[in-house]
Amino acid sequence: MLRIRIFFARWSRFEYWPWVLFYLPLLPAYLYYAIRSRSPVYFTAVNPGIEHGGFFGEHKERILSNVDKRFLPATYFFSLVQRAKWVELLQNISNDHFPVVFKPNIGERGDEVRIFDSKDQLQSHISTVEFDFLIQRYISFPIELGVLYHRSPGAQKGELLSITRKGFMTVTGDGKRSVEELMMSRRRYLLQVPRFRVEKPELLKIIPQKGEELMLDNIGNHCLGTEFIDANDWINDKVNSVFDQVTSTFDGFFYGRIDLKVPSREDLEAGENIRIFEINGVSSEPGHIYDRRYSVFRAYSELYRTWGIIFSVAVANRKLGIPYSSVSELIRISWRHFFVSKRM
Repeated sequence: MLRIRIFFARWSRFEYWPWVLFYLPLLPAYLYYAIRSRSPVYFTAVNPGIEHGGFFGEHKERILSNVDKRFLPATYFFSLVQRAKWVELLQNISNDHFPVVFKPNIGERGDEVRIFDSKDQLQSHISTVEFDFLIQRYISFPIELGVLYHRSPGAQKGELLSITRKGFMTVTGDGKRSVEELMMSRRRYLLQVPRFRVEKPELLKIIPQKGEELMLDNIGNHCLGTEFIDANDWINDKVNSVFDQVTSTFDGFFYGRIDLKVPSREDLEAGENIRIFEINGVSSEPGHIYDRRYSVFRAYSELYRTWGIIFSVAVANRKLGIPYSSVSELIRISWRHFFVSKRM
């Protein structure tokens, strides 16, 4: 019965469709832009400051090194080739920094992202790790946003294309049902039950008191149950100026999503207390399309618009001498990632 319910829940909402199926209607646009640019990988010229424009295989540590440190949480990079120094690096992470977020240096869609509350938990986990990773201080600010930004090459100012607010999985107890039963009553949460049975079986057994709110997960990925909420009404000249400033130190960045936390909308407009934990490149989507109020046709309309912007930026950079990536190189790293090793 659970499998049947999950099947219908997954296929009733486009945000859970397989990405190949979801992007298939956009194939004509891709072919059109590929022909006009005379390259099937034209998009790799969008962000010369990121490997392959940020389409795939980009290194989070290299990207964050371009951001002013006042916008970053405390961040530590652990390289597999320097594994002997990991113990020393762990000593630099004080107990005051916990909880911390663990994430692969190369990764997509929240894969293998974990939150650890103590150094013992962290040390136990990384003893089995065979890839480069980052440790970031967990930021407890209440508002998490995904901000899609673009700037034309040569322009001094850019434009915000999307602001998406994250709504984390939370259940409200009735004093009778367990967390698992409460999750089963909501379509979005239902899809996460199999994962929770493996990762958080004890949490599922808890019976919250009546009126008690319990946050189930704090990883801001819609594939992991987080709700994406359209917050484009937050876009104004003040916020645009803030992200012109944020990206001013990032040479070669013209399009991408900036993931951050902030205490309030007022702080965002003032450019204060902003903590950026990740920046993604040309593969970034306008996250607000996954708002439950959006139809699949409205989502495609937004994607067609952003793909047009990507093409314009790529062509402008090409005229400035920025090369496109090698098709064979993209195929090679994709093959290594998916079929040779899960992580590099």
